[in-house]
Amino acid sequence: MKILLATHRYPAPDRPDLVSDVDALRVFAAQWVAAGHEVTIAHLYQHENRDGRKKPPLYGCRIEESSLDGARIVRAECRYIRRLPKLARAYFKRIAVAVSERLGECDIVLAHFPTTLGGFAESIAPDAPRVAVLHNTDIDRLERARLRYPIEKLGAYDGFGYRSAAIKRRFEAIARFDRPSFMALSGAPACDIKREARGDGCLRVIYAGKLIARKNVKTIISALCALPEGVDWRFTAIGDGPLRAELEARAGRSGASGRVDFTGALPREDVLRKMAEADVFCMVSENETFGLVYLEAMGRGLITIGSAGEGVDEIIEDGVNGYLADPKDEAALAALFARIADMPEARSAEMREAAMATADSMGEADMARAYLESAVKCAAEYRGRREKARRMLINRKKIL
Repeated sequence: MKILLATHRYPAPDRPDLVSDVDALRVFAAQWVAAGHEVTIAHLYQHENRDGRKKPPLYGCRIEESSLDGARIVRAECRYIRRLPKLARAYFKRIAVAVSERLGECDIVLAHFPTTLGGFAESIAPDAPRVAVLHNTDIDRLERARLRYPIEKLGAYDGFGYRSAAIKRRFEAIARFDRPSFMALSGAPACDIKREARGDGCLRVIYAGKLIARKNVKTIISALCALPEGVDWRFTAIGDGPLRAELEARAGRSGASGRVDFTGALPREDVLRKMAEADVFCMVSENETFGLVYLEAMGRGLITIGSAGEGVDEIIEDGVNGYLADPKDEAALAALFARIADMPEARSAEMREAAMATADSMGEADMARAYLESAVKCAAEYRGRREKARRMLINRKKIL
């Protein structure tokens, strides 16, 4: 199958000057290539007017080709037009025409961040089935600034994919499209590093991610500090961000600075090794698309705590293979930590086994295959439904 993936963010090792922070898309593409598919990335890179990078002329674009993991990349660099939405959409459509000359034929278009692409993805390969995969940023854009991307433009797609159930709920609250849909979830990368069992009675909790407000790391620290004196605990926060100094100060004021370790950002292998030394992984963030780090923690055999009502509720079944918690309820989280600390070993082992089984069933290849099969099925279902309606209309006219 010839797959065309359209996105405004994609890793660019050949261009370290560009921002490229969506590794999940690279994994999907690499897995499709490994499965024998022909993959092309239509990468519409939008330069901010005030950044220091070399930009194309205003209303012009610079197109270049490269490859990564066996996927062909056609990158179009353009200016980001913050105002004049109609002009921006016309600009992106013109770029789509120029890019289309290099793309060739495809069997399906998969557009990530379609509202940011502003008409680009709707204009390439016009006759091919197309599916829009929505992220939190798409919903934010539709809720706050609909003039920049009129929601009716999404009618050009044959189906919708969602990066989490929370995104689906938010989208369906503001849109009414009669389209089939599916979940486009990331898979867990293979890794042999497993948890090291300890018997010292210390509850070791770990977090890995950015130290920003919506991650609610302060809730974790406050909940741990609220544990009874008899509970011995340690907390490791992996990652960096603007709230690091504030969080370190909070731990100090609570008298827990000796129990809390801020490591800063670490390479992935080091993160996994730190996980293997812990008992519990906790990340109670808000507006989380789908935290791959949850699956990585579950795959290491950690009891994993995620946010109720967010993307992780797609994989965590509360009380079975992990727990779901309210990101703002420190008392409830403290009670959950205390319950885990007192959990009988047999029950703990049962939950850890369930967590690892979940992660094993959601490997990168499995989820990439499920994503592609679901997207193709959705597009075929809607196009078949539309063709049936067209034939019924023709027959009705003949009768009349």
